[in-house]
Amino acid sequence: MEDRRQLCNQFLEAFPLSKLKDLTLDTYTNLNKDNSFCYWLESRTTGLGSFRGGYSIKFSIYAYRNKPASDGSVKSDDKYVWYAKYNQDTAEGAFEIVKNAIVRVANYANEGKFEEIESISELGEGYKWKIAFLYSHERLIPIYSKKMLQTLAKHFNMGLNVSRVEIQKRLMEMKGEKDLYDFYDELLKILEAYSPTNTDMIQHSENLLGETDHDNSSQRQYWWLIADPKVWKFTDIAVGGVVNYTLYSDNGSKRRIFQNFLDAKEGDGVIGYASTPTLQVVALGEIAKDTDKEYLYFRKNEQLLTPIDYSVFKQHEELQGMECLKGNGRGSLFKLTADEYETIIEIVRHENPEKRVAVQSYTDEDFLSEVYMDADDLQHLKSLLRQKKNVILQGAPGVGKTFTSERLAYVLMGEKEPERIEKVQFHQSFSYEDFIMGYKPTEQGGFELRTGIFYQFCQKAKNSPDKDFFFIIDEINRGNLSKIFGELLMLIENGYRNTEINLAYTGKPFFVPDNLYIIGMMNTADRSLAMIDYALRRRFSFFEMKPGFDSAGFMRYQQKEVNNARFNQLIRAIKSLNKEIEKDHSLGIFILTLFLLKLARN
Repeated sequence: MEDRRQLCNQFLEAFPLSKLKDLTLDTYTNLNKDNSFCYWLESRTTGLGSFRGGYSIKFSIYAYRNKPASDGSVKSDDKYVWYAKYNQDTAEGAFEIVKNAIVRVANYANEGKFEEIESISELGEGYKWKIAFLYSHERLIPIYSKKMLQTLAKHFNMGLNVSRVEIQKRLMEMKGEKDLYDFYDELLKILEAYSPTNTDMIQHSENLLGETDHDNSSQRQYWWLIADPKVWKFTDIAVGGVVNYTLYSDNGSKRRIFQNFLDAKEGDGVIGYASTPTLQVVALGEIAKDTDKEYLYFRKNEQLLTPIDYSVFKQHEELQGMECLKGNGRGSLFKLTADEYETIIEIVRHENPEKRVAVQSYTDEDFLSEVYMDADDLQHLKSLLRQKKNVILQGAPGVGKTFTSERLAYVLMGEKEPERIEKVQFHQSFSYEDFIMGYKPTEQGGFELRTGIFYQFCQKAKNSPDKDFFFIIDEINRGNLSKIFGELLMLIENGYRNTEINLAYTGKPFFVPDNLYIIGMMNTADRSLAMIDYALRRRFSFFEMKPGFDSAGFMRYQQKEVNNARFNQLIRAIKSLNKEIEKDHSLGIFILTLFLLKLARN
């Protein structure tokens, strides 16, 4: 007893309440020190209630040796991993949230305000209650698993649905004048009788801790959650947002595999799948809290920029035993094994790599510093694209159409995010099958229906309706446009965005989303310009790009960055050549003379 009491005092000497606010990240978690805060909590104070075992994210932020695969529930840098729910891009930012929560828990425990601790959600349940015990002046029982406390509540006939704080209060009343640790040992013996194996109580308490905090990798479960887009969509939920999923259908009957809804626990990993007509994995998340027998609560941690087709998983050898593949996938929530979940995450991460750095902002000033265009022309171009949804940049060779198209996308996004841009170059062999979908030969000698680049990009844009996406087409006039666009020629028009039509190959509905913009490019020196389909012409705005030698940006560059006589001479020569070239595109006065002669004769 004295050893345990002395152990608690040693902890308080190492981390006094008055110094917690000065706790550093390195002192909190460090791979090379056995005196870190986390090491004390997990290993050195085991006698004050076990917290050992499980996944290190139970500490909310930790230093790692081997970086774990991310399912969207965590973020990381080259040293630390932390919860994504904190919405922090740096370890230091996340640690401030964790440290503030620890300080609040410790202060409330010191003051005996245990009800206030219940509402602190930044820390795991078991973890925060062990911290609370250490600073509580022995006014709590060192049992941190709610499941264990509920077992004691049942044993002592405290009734159903008794809160953690109420159970602690009643146990302390039962303790009376007994020494805290003597009474604690008595409670452990009672709990041992309820243990499934009736063996080592410390190990049993660790297992229960894992169930409570959902941080034990061996205890965490994984689920395949299906959303019917006709009823609700993952895209309607903000990242970090929570949706309640009813356990019963509209007619009051239980959902298929009802037990899965009861078994799902807070912190379990979730794969978000959108059913017909989408048929794609579109989001990653977790169970936000245990079911209340009426709803299951799901938190979205990540919206996939590149959704993954169901066929990819269905054909994967390691996923053939998935529960969702049985019974034609009828149901809403299916169990995944840990191996199946890891395989799915690997597939998802191949197309959706984790972002390690914050997205760089991109403003009008950034655009004008790179593209030699006047500010008024930029505003006009932005207005054209916003209103029409489709614009073609046309101009002579070398005016910067390709360079401008990507920067135009960035300035409309307000940030540099290349993942939201797709590029393609049209040519005479480019077809509807390449662009939308079509049958392609397989290695086995048969044919299979494959989606094209524009179809896939539309799905990507649909999956993130709060973001703008840009499809850039180089040499747009070189392709057979009616052949390439097919029935989508109508859907790209601004007034028909989000309007569904049935595709020729599948008969399934499809639409071009409102947040997708098309930027085409064409060379005015190319004779095929005249071949542009009028039906396509009227669906695009045209913007003439001219040599930017007289723009403010280029003149500033010429004077301040270069300021070279030979360079200036070269510019004058090019401008002179352009004037000569323009003469070939002018009408002479003799045209007017012939007209006047003819008019006089009449």
